[in-house]
Amino acid sequence: MADTASVAGYLAALPSDKRAGLEKLRRTLKRLLPKAEECISYGIPAFRNPDGVIVYFAAMKSHLSFFPTSHPIEVCAQELKGYATSRGTIRFPIDTPLPDALVAKLVKVRLKQMAEKRAVRPQEKKGPALKVRPRLNAVWHASHPMPKNAKLPERAAWHMAHQRHCGCREIPASISAYLAQRGRGDAV
Repeated sequence: MADTASVAGYLAALPSDKRAGLEKLRRTLKRLLPKAEECISYGIPAFRNPDGVIVYFAAMKSHLSFFPTSHPIEVCAQELKGYATSRGTIRFPIDTPLPDALVAKLVKVRLKQMAEKRAVRPQEKKGPALKVRPRLNAVWHASHPMPKNAKLPERAAWHMAHQRHCGCREIPASISAYLAQRGRGDAV
């Protein structure tokens, strides 16, 4: 079993033929990704940057694998016709390394994909303007619990008082509708 504590340990534990193929791939990746960090992720070697893992690579029983994720494989489908592929994986013979130009193209597509995700990410997190909820008035809540089995008028009165003294959450829609019906909608 391969030592998964480091990339060097992982490679050192491999038979020489598999190690040679992956070391060539590793050198190519180091040249293409000089600022990326090598790591072990999911028990196999990988290169990552602050946006996440860029690519993985590994030795299997009868082949070597390169994992650039699914998007680069879809984009480079024509160039990969001679290789066994599946979603996110390129399998290649132990004695026939992937061409540097192909690895470079796959990495370029992957980095572009990651940059596009990074550009979209902050906008997605912002979303619509968020309402800032006031802090919970714990003293008011402790001294004014909602009456047990409260009927709609009692619940409405409690929520009206809550809105005036605490307001840590909005009045429920059903209560707002009741208050509007009773002509008290301006109190909401």
